[in-house]
Amino acid sequence: MGYMTSICILNDGWDLIKKNPDEFLDAIQKGMVTFNDKAVSYHSIKNFSSPVMVSRSKHADIPQLHLAHMNSMISLNDPMDYTKNSTSFQCLQNSLITAQRILDDAKEQVENTVCCKVLEDIIREGNDIHEMDLPEIQKYFEKSEWVNYSLSKSLPQKLKKKADYYLKLIQQ
Repeated sequence: MGYMTSICILNDGWDLIKKNPDEFLDAIQKGMVTFNDKAVSYHSIKNFSSPVMVSRSKHADIPQLHLAHMNSMISLNDPMDYTKNSTSFQCLQNSLITAQRILDDAKEQVENTVCCKVLEDIIREGNDIHEMDLPEIQKYFEKSEWVNYSLSKSLPQKLKKKADYYLKLIQQ
């Protein structure tokens, strides 16, 4: 397997990037090869200070998580790269809090979708969720193509507990 590089573009600088494609490619290449030994490097195009942000390349088998916000990109894989000064480290900490909130929200949306899909299966087969016990519900999670194995163990109780909420969701 090869290596992967994440790139973030500040759209405000896009016109300059289009007019200077060679500088753009040079910026990406510099970032890929650990430019200034930073997890994420910022690159200028002409007179625009940093429209291109490039993460240091990592092996394609290594998961990478980056947070792009506030006109910057932070690599959450490399926290020690942000310990050179307290401002960078505080920025990293705030980014971790933001990323955790994003991940928690995404997980909740996924769990809600899975519960709705399983509930639709239950209804389609003519069953009433309120009359089912947990082992019966569990079987629906185990056979659903929408459910990851780890969620099949944790969500049946959530579906049973919040059945009326999920019924309202699927009726919308």
